[in-house]
Amino acid sequence: MKFVVRHEIRGRVRVHFYQKDMSIRQADLLHYYLCTLPGVKNVRVYERTADAAVVYEGSRRCILEGIQRFSYDSERMEELVPKNSGRALNREYKEKLVRKVVVRAFAKSFLPASVRAVYTAAHSVRYLLKGVRCLLRGKLEVEVLDAAAIAVSVLRRDFDTAGSVMFLLGIGELLEEWTRKKSVGDLARSMSLNIAGVWQNVDGTEVLVPVSKIREGDLVTVHMGNVIPLDGVVASGDAMVNQASMTGESVPVRKEEGSYVYAGTAVEEGEITLRVRTAAGDTRFERIVTMIEESEQLKSTAEGKAATLADALVPWSLGGTILTWLLTRNVTKALSILMVDFSCALKLAMPLSVLSAMREAGSCHITVKGGRYMEAVAAADTIIFDKTGTLVVATDEKVEATIKTGIALAKAAGYTGEYITDKDRIKEILPDISTDNILGAGYTQDDGYFDGTMISNTYAKKMQKNGGVIKTGVKVTEVLKEGNKIKGLKTDDGQDYEFDYVVDCTGPWSKFTGEMVGMDVPIWHTKAEAFFLCPPGKKLGYTFPVLKYPAFYALRAGDNIFICKSHLSMDLSNPMHAGQWDPDKLPATGGTDDYFIDFLLDQLECRVPGIVDSGLVSSWLSYRAEPKDFLPILGETPVEGYILATGYGGNGVIEAPAASRDLAKFIMRGEKTPLLEDWAFERLLK
Repeated sequence: MKFVVRHEIRGRVRVHFYQKDMSIRQADLLHYYLCTLPGVKNVRVYERTADAAVVYEGSRRCILEGIQRFSYDSERMEELVPKNSGRALNREYKEKLVRKVVVRAFAKSFLPASVRAVYTAAHSVRYLLKGVRCLLRGKLEVEVLDAAAIAVSVLRRDFDTAGSVMFLLGIGELLEEWTRKKSVGDLARSMSLNIAGVWQNVDGTEVLVPVSKIREGDLVTVHMGNVIPLDGVVASGDAMVNQASMTGESVPVRKEEGSYVYAGTAVEEGEITLRVRTAAGDTRFERIVTMIEESEQLKSTAEGKAATLADALVPWSLGGTILTWLLTRNVTKALSILMVDFSCALKLAMPLSVLSAMREAGSCHITVKGGRYMEAVAAADTIIFDKTGTLVVATDEKVEATIKTGIALAKAAGYTGEYITDKDRIKEILPDISTDNILGAGYTQDDGYFDGTMISNTYAKKMQKNGGVIKTGVKVTEVLKEGNKIKGLKTDDGQDYEFDYVVDCTGPWSKFTGEMVGMDVPIWHTKAEAFFLCPPGKKLGYTFPVLKYPAFYALRAGDNIFICKSHLSMDLSNPMHAGQWDPDKLPATGGTDDYFIDFLLDQLECRVPGIVDSGLVSSWLSYRAEPKDFLPILGETPVEGYILATGYGGNGVIEAPAASRDLAKFIMRGEKTPLLEDWAFERLLK
């Protein structure tokens, strides 16, 4: 491409291209091309003058030869450059600012005073309406302050002052809007993949094609050291894939035929051919970028406080204005108080600080969804990540089929998982396991576990912080009704409470609480028994995954091993299941039955002999609620206002967030969700 050097100093050169006009897209193409040249440190392209300034190190000749080779017709550059680079946004707002300044200067210099007065009065209507609407909402906010300053100036026929106030307000609004859009855009672009071409496998031959031409079902080969460009399933080959960009886990994960891979992850070793599941623009990584672009909606508490503080200053400003006038009887001095607007600085500074922090986190490969989450992390005392993986062992063909089905469903939903038949690899994951008499195991590396008690306490504190009330040590003695409609509750401390809705989430007690309203809740009780083992004289030197057998499951808890098994009350002929099923009549010790401990120890001896000699630390027994189809009961009942949220079995802590969300939608807005329909009480009455 033809160009001329305008001027240069050591390490910097400015060139002018021989073309009549340079479009925004052409400027972007040139910018991204120059950035790819070896030795280039920084580039600025000026589309209005068709100039480019290049800061470089190394050979001047190589830089100029690289510029000469540039062409707008390069398909590779067309694919590499993002559709929205931010240049158009910058030009748009620059032109808006220039236009506003020019209009202001023209009006003051050339328009007659009478015309300026009419123009200013007409322009003020927008601000006055904002102030009136704010007052009608019963609030004194910044809009009222602005409207008051403009209205007083117009009434005094001081149109120059009114025009200046509106001009400065308009400039502030433009700068705030521009800065925020630019910050969010820069953040999203910094996370984008910007992959130009991929190697498509066509009849066994690799062809380099633009990523935009790849469609769902196409085969794409990814070589060692390259970034996986699209979500898909491995069709052939195997590789070690670094998924740090998605999961934060720095240890590479082995991917083989049938494994799911994600755009934005990198092949560190090996080579794979994947069958594309999602075309460009709809990958999980790009959905994260979209989430970041929308993250300004997730404002932090500090941002809300800044906006509130700006509005809280309004009554003081109005009060200061009135006091100044009363003391001085000088309208100009009083009006000057109204001109002091702190809102722009406060409302602009906080969002920009948050967006800058998110951008900085992004440069360190940390994805932050919004300001409120950045703030929550800052307030945390301890952050614990316990991603251990889950190993589900198949002991017969029926269990094997169930595991394979579960893995297939997980992959279809975009999660990881694989079925392993290589017993040596199973031993690598869990060295203490016995691989005798097993067919294989399902393994999901991204799985882990959490402390249910800690999560429950966190939810409770959050509810109390938002105005909720928690009462402990109080028993409900009666559910108050009027006809078939709930009126409230009576408790054993002599209190009566009136409620529009009562949500029964008492778990295994819901069968008994349901009787208070004359309703038979069709649930059965299951007994869950658990204990902690302490490995004798040793600490486990590896990550102990969540281990699942048909007879029990186990996980590591510190230096101990947690063992648990639940069983159904419906099979009372089995001595393992016999016992007292009233949840108020747990064993006095609260612990497991001796026979059950013996049963699980026998299971461990043949399944995980490496920890069988561990000592018993503690044990306990609990009851759970299960409907006959093993699905929860959620939503309305025949008694108006009485809502059930029970029957979760051992999955309550997992299902509760979705269940509570949908219940809130129903209670607050009467909205019926698919979850409420699938888990409805009436299904059990058929």
